[in-house]
Amino acid sequence: MLTNILWHFLILETFVIEILSTECKRVHTQKLHCTSDYVFIARLTEQVNVTEYRISIMSLYKGNKMELNITEHSNQNYHSSVFLNTDKPLIMKPGTEFLIFARKKNGNVFAEKCPRIMQWTYVTSLQRDGVDKFYQPGCDCIDEIGDYRITMGCEFKYSYMTKFKGKCFWARTKDYKNCKWKNYAFGRHL
Repeated sequence: MLTNILWHFLILETFVIEILSTECKRVHTQKLHCTSDYVFIARLTEQVNVTEYRISIMSLYKGNKMELNITEHSNQNYHSSVFLNTDKPLIMKPGTEFLIFARKKNGNVFAEKCPRIMQWTYVTSLQRDGVDKFYQPGCDCIDEIGDYRITMGCEFKYSYMTKFKGKCFWARTKDYKNCKWKNYAFGRHL
């Protein structure tokens, strides 16, 4: 009996390790924004081949409309048909909306599946506000966004870098302050 339990635990542990090893490296969305040529919300319209998709851009936050052949309609609604190339296949149905942080690569729009393509339903309200108005002004500070401490901490979930009087700092949003207070109160210094 004990051998059976240990065997099942070993199989489960191997499965969990395999899942964890395939996860995306966590990168702050402000860093993705600042290092991208294009930032937009798009709807997947068609899969052309394994790593090429036809998308319709709905909102453009960063990038040149002319390069993307975008015709503007009222209130930042766009009509376009753009080809997006990815490094890995997307497992999504047509009609799914994404927040995409893309780069120009050999004259094409390119985005790594992980972490530069985020399904819109999973984008937080802070991230939505960030791409719309908060991230770009803090791009001078992206070198101060480290990869170690912030990946799981309050900064990753509840803040963004901003600059005031020449100094970079994490914006102290209400949720950020609550997170810092809880971690300090429980002895975890994130």
